[in-house]
Amino acid sequence: MSGVRVNFTEFSARVADVALQMPGVASALAKRATVLLAHEIVQGAYYGPGTPVDTGAARNSWTAFPSDEGSTAKPFTPRRSPDQTGAAAMALIIQAVEMSAPDVVRFTLATACPYMNVLEYGNHSRQAPDGMIRVALAAWQRIVDMAARDVRRRVIREINFDTGLSLDDGAPGGGDDAGG
Repeated sequence: MSGVRVNFTEFSARVADVALQMPGVASALAKRATVLLAHEIVQGAYYGPGTPVDTGAARNSWTAFPSDEGSTAKPFTPRRSPDQTGAAAMALIIQAVEMSAPDVVRFTLATACPYMNVLEYGNHSRQAPDGMIRVALAAWQRIVDMAARDVRRRVIREINFDTGLSLDDGAPGGGDDAGG
């Protein structure tokens, strides 16, 4: 998994273009992608194992906060929890993302766990021998695509609700059904 490169500058530029064309959608996309990436890193889901668990301390040490220029938000710091699932950390990450300003499009995922580098790079864990951050970042484009589908469905549902019209384009994954 070494050599994983993610062009966040290009992603930020694309999000900025969307923000100019469709205010609110860019922020929704950034927020959804942040939550999905955090979920992959903290708990694991589709692309990786998540943060290895012994006591739950590493898994529950993750936090997120807005990192846009001029942001005055302070990082949310998860409390130590006996919860080994990472649900406590994810709840606080989701809260931090959802409570951020509507125009925020950049977030920082962080941890203060002193041995996180060993878990990521030290081949210390049989649970995540290739790390969890690098594995999740290798899936970044798929995570963004998933976030875009989620946001698209939400926007279509809102338009359908507000107008009474159906914008189902018949494409796979399109429309207002939850199954796409």
